[in-house]
Amino acid sequence: MPEDKERYYGKNLQQKLNIIKDFGEREEAGHVCFFIEESSKTQAELLEANKKEVLLSYCDFAGLRASSNWRKIQIAEVYSGYLQENLWIFLMIIPQENFSSFLRFSKCRNGESVALDTEEEWRALYIMVCQGLMEPYYEMRKTGTVFGMEFAKGMADRIIKYYRDRRNFGETAPAAVYLPPELRAGCWKNVGKGYVRLDERVRKILMYYGMLNTKKLYEVLLECYQYRFDYEAFMRFLMLRMRLLEMVQTAYNRDSKERWAALGGFPIADACMEMGEAAIEYRPASSSQLEERERFILLLVRPLAAALLLNHTDGNGDDVEIYLEYLISAVQLRAPWEFFSQFLQRMTDRRDRRQEMEMWRCVSSLFLKLPVYSLGGYSRMEYAALHQMKNPYEIHNGTRRPQALVKNPPLFYRPYAMQWELFCRMDKNMEEPGNGLSGKTGGV
Repeated sequence: MPEDKERYYGKNLQQKLNIIKDFGEREEAGHVCFFIEESSKTQAELLEANKKEVLLSYCDFAGLRASSNWRKIQIAEVYSGYLQENLWIFLMIIPQENFSSFLRFSKCRNGESVALDTEEEWRALYIMVCQGLMEPYYEMRKTGTVFGMEFAKGMADRIIKYYRDRRNFGETAPAAVYLPPELRAGCWKNVGKGYVRLDERVRKILMYYGMLNTKKLYEVLLECYQYRFDYEAFMRFLMLRMRLLEMVQTAYNRDSKERWAALGGFPIADACMEMGEAAIEYRPASSSQLEERERFILLLVRPLAAALLLNHTDGNGDDVEIYLEYLISAVQLRAPWEFFSQFLQRMTDRRDRRQEMEMWRCVSSLFLKLPVYSLGGYSRMEYAALHQMKNPYEIHNGTRRPQALVKNPPLFYRPYAMQWELFCRMDKNMEEPGNGLSGKTGGV
């Protein structure tokens, strides 16, 4: 490429990411073409574009020692040093669907033009900029503005050399520690498949329980799937991959000194503070039960999604997703029935009794059958059956009765005993043999 042109790099990470976004929005062709060169800056120098708290988080996720009193470049050097000593970590922190793009960019020679035309490649580009591997820029020319990228000094050749060597992904290599017993090592693609499988299994466990402290999450994972890595290695995977890529969220309770994990959309910070050192009776789990529970939750949510889409959102699927996340989080966070009755009042206002009844049945089913984190993954119905409680509507509600607001109140403001009796009758009629929707503790 021609030398000594006027270029704009951006001073911080957001400005750098805006360069990529702005160029993509202005490009009218079906793909974006940019140039890749080698930078004079090291990875640590490029990482400095991140905020200090982000760099400290990176170090924390990787289990590295760093202090907020250090200068940003010192923190960046600690983190970049770790990545360069463990180049397989890039396979962990870059999603599988984006990794081929990552390697393709790494193979580009100095000044080579590259076409970029898929969402996966855009995503890979963003991650590489955040991780200090690349820096975007504008270059002003007489013929117009061109877009380019500079690869961190010396990193491209090191990455390609490392990933071409199958020994770095053999059975005894650090990269292979997360492989399940049923998968063989041998190349980065096999190892990457193992990481994706581990992602899926962690998510199944969190779906099963709602929220878990990380030590219990680790124990269940090993018990159900026979992994062989230690807790420290698990935490590195959970934080440096699943937390960093927003597959899960975590929170730390300073009083009990426990870290908790949950899936996205769950207000984990508040729940974590509530848990303290409370003793929890966890629902037993096996790999087959995790699979069944996932299918069960999908079956549980489907009727409510249909009712919302049909009657309350004017056909807007985005609204349905928002409502479902809202309700699922409320159930898992042990919200009392009063919360759901208020929701039903809003959703069934000016609706006929049949529509009101259907919405009540769907919301009640979610309330009674979805796992509750403070019940150790048991639903209210399962917990009530296990402890011989008469009415699961009262769990986390005490014995307080709903208060009727009008003379002829809707069903969801009637006494719990009446609602429970009617729900049992309707649920028995709706249940199909083998569909896993039973509230019995021996079922799903």
